Amino acid sequence: MPTTESVLYLKRGSLRKVSMKLTDGAGAALPLADRTGPPRFQASRIGTPGVKIDSVGQVTNESGGIVEYQPVEGDVDTPGTYWGEWRVPFAGGDILVPENGYIRIVIQDDVE
Repeated sequence: MPTTESVLYLKRGSLRKVSMKLTDGAGAALPLADRTGPPRFQASRIGTPGVKIDSVGQVTNESGGIVEYQPVEGDVDTPGTYWGEWRVPFAGGDILVPENGYIRIVIQDDVE
């Protein structure tokens, strides 16, 4: 099983913005000023093939490594556990964050 760096809990249907600090393997903020495009937030439901979430993120603090992801309805409509990561393009190739393992995303069912 992959190691996880953090856990993100969301409710089914919740469209609140998610802000995260991207760090390198040593835990320092990933500098985002030299990226060649926007970061992407991607996630797959554990045990289900294919990518469920593939969304362009927004950098809110280049030197601090802070990015935001705005879920849309199709991203958070299926309760379950997902593995996610950020993909940041640089001239030498994409950097995946976290560097080791994944972000564990838990989409919880809402009360109906």
